[in-house]
Amino acid sequence: MTDVLLPVGQPLGFVYPFAAGDGEPAASVRVGDDIQELSPGEYRIWLMAFGPTDDDDLVRRAEELGVTDSRDVIEAYLELGLFINVDPAGPMDTLATVLDEHRLTPGGVGMGNSPEEPGTFSVGGPELEPRVRMNLDVYTLWATSNGASILRLCRDMTSGGERDLEGIVRNIAENLPGLIGTGSGFLDRV
Repeated sequence: MTDVLLPVGQPLGFVYPFAAGDGEPAASVRVGDDIQELSPGEYRIWLMAFGPTDDDDLVRRAEELGVTDSRDVIEAYLELGLFINVDPAGPMDTLATVLDEHRLTPGGVGMGNSPEEPGTFSVGGPELEPRVRMNLDVYTLWATSNGASILRLCRDMTSGGERDLEGIVRNIAENLPGLIGTGSGFLDRV
């Protein structure tokens, strides 16, 4: 598996001036306690990372929309912490560092599991239809996210010594794109 590019922050949308002619619209992203203001084009590039993607795929998709400086925007967002690269199959120490610096802010409606599929849990929206399905570890992370780092919550799942931390961490990392891409959670800085 290759690096997956993930957005960090919660999208707050476009803000247009109250009076016509009072300036250009801006877009906002909440990261931690800060609000980052982005131009409409920059915001669109940031939003495109909600679909499972990597750097090259995002550049290609942005170029299809006529954006020519998307690689520069991606690099700037990586430096600002608005994007992170996660490689679930990469070195464990690198993966652990990234997950220790970020937390999950859950979104959506927990729908639990079903008697037909007891090992599969779902998160849906207000329509109560599943947006994303996941295993118990991912659902536990989603349900217990309380501002602690993702790595700390993974460690909590190993209490008692019967569980393998590396297996849990890699499982969570593999499933983050599905959570983020469906709006069932947002990454944030710890």
